[in-house]
Amino acid sequence: MTENSSGNVWFVSLKKLIDDLSKTSIEEFRVRSGRTRILIRRNGRCSSPPAEQGSNGSRLAESLNSLQICAPLTGILYLTPSPSAPPFAREGDLVEAGQVVALIEAMKVFNEVRAESSGRVLRIVAQNGQLVQKGQPILEMEKE
Repeated sequence: MTENSSGNVWFVSLKKLIDDLSKTSIEEFRVRSGRTRILIRRNGRCSSPPAEQGSNGSRLAESLNSLQICAPLTGILYLTPSPSAPPFAREGDLVEAGQVVALIEAMKVFNEVRAESSGRVLRIVAQNGQLVQKGQPILEMEKE
């Protein structure tokens, strides 16, 4: 099989998997094959830590046109590039896909948190200097 046809097989398989998952209540699906890792997450939302969930374990209702940007790892959250600099993003700001919206310091390394899509910042959920857990919402955006 040529590399091009192999890539096409992966694409077709992923598309079918996404279509099949959309018919279920599964919110997140991870698969690993060799060095390849795939994460499929419904509606761009992330899971909240148990302390932030309601008594029945459900998240607060969210607009279908909104998404959450979540901490990709546990660490200290910084909403500014330096103490005297303005924030990466403020409520009401338009951000572009790929734009840095925060930093997370873990093990003396600063990791950029980037917007996955373009949109307007609706709310900053986490506080500057706060310890955030992997998967914890940092900010909410309205998709463009």
